[in-house]
Amino acid sequence: MNVFWDLALYPLLAGLVGFSIGSVELFQRYKTEPLRAVFSLWGLLFSLFNGIVSAGAYLLLYTWSAGSDAMPVLEQLNLVATGGIGAAVVLRAKIFTARLADGQEVAVGPDYVVRTFLDVIDRKLDQARARARYDAVHELMKDIDFRKAKLKLSAQLYLAMQSVSEDEIGDFRRCVDELDRTDDAVMEPQEKSYNLGYYLLDLVGEDFLKHVVKEYRDELEVGPPAFPDRV
Repeated sequence: MNVFWDLALYPLLAGLVGFSIGSVELFQRYKTEPLRAVFSLWGLLFSLFNGIVSAGAYLLLYTWSAGSDAMPVLEQLNLVATGGIGAAVVLRAKIFTARLADGQEVAVGPDYVVRTFLDVIDRKLDQARARARYDAVHELMKDIDFRKAKLKLSAQLYLAMQSVSEDEIGDFRRCVDELDRTDDAVMEPQEKSYNLGYYLLDLVGEDFLKHVVKEYRDELEVGPPAFPDRV
């Protein structure tokens, strides 16, 4: 039993610590759709990569400390925590910053690998979600009056959301104001409504946007012309 614990259980626990740290980082990075990010192929690979490095760190510490079957459980768990958390810290370390010929600064060290991994996840998630986002926005915001929606939907956003920061709300307002200032001859009102839908989708998520738009659709739809054509 002790051999199994030394060779399998404790490294797995250390790997689980690293896997969890990687998953939490994805949760923090992709706040609008964290579960889709974590359970995507690339998200799982990122967390698994963190877990493997943490398990390796535990085995390295176990070897350095001359671990044996007689090592107390608390010491083993200490190695698990040290290996799991320490590996995460090392992975995100920057040894030095190099300046390229074009003036761009690049961090050299294990952090570069992590950043590259996250950039790939960014791109893959965008590619996977682009069609779904397009379909959702065009279905929900079709025939929605932009000027009605920017007031009604924005008000519901401010009242319902509790975790949205002031900076996020400020960015949202600036984007909406820029849409509002754009001449209708340059961007049609329907196109403005679609863009408003994308901004809201980024901020509140698809489920909340669907609920609010369906709830107030009768009030938000474009009304008939004041003097309809007579047959």
